[in-house]
Amino acid sequence: MMVKKKFLITTSIKETFPKYKKKESILLAGEWCKADINKKYLKKYKFETLPYHWDSETKKAKDSIYLKKIYYKFERDLSIYFNKVHRTKFPQRYWSIIISPWLSSFIIYFYDKYSIIKKIKNKYKTVNAKTSDLNNLGKLIPQNWLDAQFKFQSHQFNHYIFSFLIKKLSINENKNIGIKINIRSNQPFQKNIKNVPKYSLKKLFLFILDCFKSKNDSFLINSNLSSINEMLVNFLLNYNFKKNQSYEFNKQLKVDKNLRNSRLVSSKRDDEFIKLTKDILPKIIPTYYLEGYKIINNFCSNLPWSSNPKLIFTSRNHITDEVFNYWSASHSLKKVPIVYGQHGGSFFISKYTLEREIEINRADKFLAWGKVSTKGKKILNFYNDKSSLKTQSYDPHGKINIIQGTPRKYQTTCISGQLSLSQFKKNIIFQKHFISRLKKIYLKNTQIRLYYPHAGIVFSKYQNFEKKLWLEKRVAVKIERSNVPIEKSINESRLLIHTALESTLFLEALNLNIPSILFVDFNNKFISKKDINLFKSLKNQGLIYDNPNDLAEFINLNYKNIDNWWKSSSTQKTLRRFCDLYSSRNSKPIKTFKETLKKIVQ
Repeated sequence: MMVKKKFLITTSIKETFPKYKKKESILLAGEWCKADINKKYLKKYKFETLPYHWDSETKKAKDSIYLKKIYYKFERDLSIYFNKVHRTKFPQRYWSIIISPWLSSFIIYFYDKYSIIKKIKNKYKTVNAKTSDLNNLGKLIPQNWLDAQFKFQSHQFNHYIFSFLIKKLSINENKNIGIKINIRSNQPFQKNIKNVPKYSLKKLFLFILDCFKSKNDSFLINSNLSSINEMLVNFLLNYNFKKNQSYEFNKQLKVDKNLRNSRLVSSKRDDEFIKLTKDILPKIIPTYYLEGYKIINNFCSNLPWSSNPKLIFTSRNHITDEVFNYWSASHSLKKVPIVYGQHGGSFFISKYTLEREIEINRADKFLAWGKVSTKGKKILNFYNDKSSLKTQSYDPHGKINIIQGTPRKYQTTCISGQLSLSQFKKNIIFQKHFISRLKKIYLKNTQIRLYYPHAGIVFSKYQNFEKKLWLEKRVAVKIERSNVPIEKSINESRLLIHTALESTLFLEALNLNIPSILFVDFNNKFISKKDINLFKSLKNQGLIYDNPNDLAEFINLNYKNIDNWWKSSSTQKTLRRFCDLYSSRNSKPIKTFKETLKKIVQ
């Protein structure tokens, strides 16, 4: 008897579903297919959801090794490609500084989609599916890193990527079923380039200072310090109170199809994934790296930044700011030291953090938040400059605040222990199990703080999806949206319960000595062997829980005495040991900042 073909749904777009037939059997490529589809609509069909391939930590760890190798291959190949297209002869590192934030996330993102379609092909051979026209990219080509991040999370962009893979891997039985999808841009662009800094109205005084262009200062921009403290460091290094501002190249560029005719050179040794990536890359490269290359370079030459810096330092701009990356790449040709500072919690604790490892590698020096033990001299032991100069209070009689670490719908990272969307849905059940065992009197003073902070069409919808997951089989707790300032939320809390291993807030809270517990379904595979004993001590002291019943029992017994437990000598000793390694404080933070950067220059 012939088995009826599955109808494959790859995204949450209604138009991609088949016309309803009573016996129609559909296959959802993942949990994201349910994100923006009404439950009643979905229930009309007989459906199954494909198990997510990276729910296996073993497979994800193995893939991270492969992807790291593949990333550097494409960084090298694209350096040759860009030099050919732009008629330049720049070294690989120059191009790495410009394209790495986008390329690293795209390689992970594209491999994830490839693995899903391969899994379907291996199990079902062929399927029915509605696909998009691959020749009509239109607005799908991202403008820059930020636009790419929005598109990576849009169902329309993902439908195109899945369509590409379905056709290239020949798993679609019905070749002629095609649909048109309207694409909406999530990033606003102005019509003209405006040489003005971000937040210029708010920081007019700083803008005026920025107009005095320096020649050979140590250049600092967007460290984790406050504006005043960054100006103070700048004064100690350069004897001026300048606060460098970010500048936006804010023009939407048109795609030049002729410029994209060049292809990456193929090799007999290329595997299937490499061949597919080489095929799609020239079509999907952000316009800022192709059509906008010369224009942005000219824009950078007119910036009121140092013309010959001794050193360049940032903790954030190297990820999101194309103008900064173009500018710093040009100075890398003059051997100016480029220094990045740690900006989050997904460094060093997790066993592997692919994009973070790539990020560290492209810097000359990297300032870590603690005394991390690594080989080589690239990583310098520093302190948590995001929290060390802050003050944050909490309320010993306040609420229990369960902080969410919600993953994105579509994967763009490869981090050990980081939850996928399907794992997160299970994690909510895990958390509800804990909440249901709290005494009713304490339950009234417990809240869920949603994670998703992003604005825009894509992410505002996803925040609603996140809330809906909590409203299913609802437990009697308050839900706080992320638009409530986190400082206010902490100020009203007696205890923060963090639900993601890679949480930046967890490291910040420990640094600020705010009562905190990490509540995750923990596995030693998530961390390095050298840290197993450290995490064991955290668990023994009650700073980590991986059992809902045990955590509920602890809260029920100690609700009125959380502050006493937190301030006990044994808890504080364990806390200091952990923070010394991963979120350390510094008694002279400004002086240490200045001296660290000075040593790099000398």
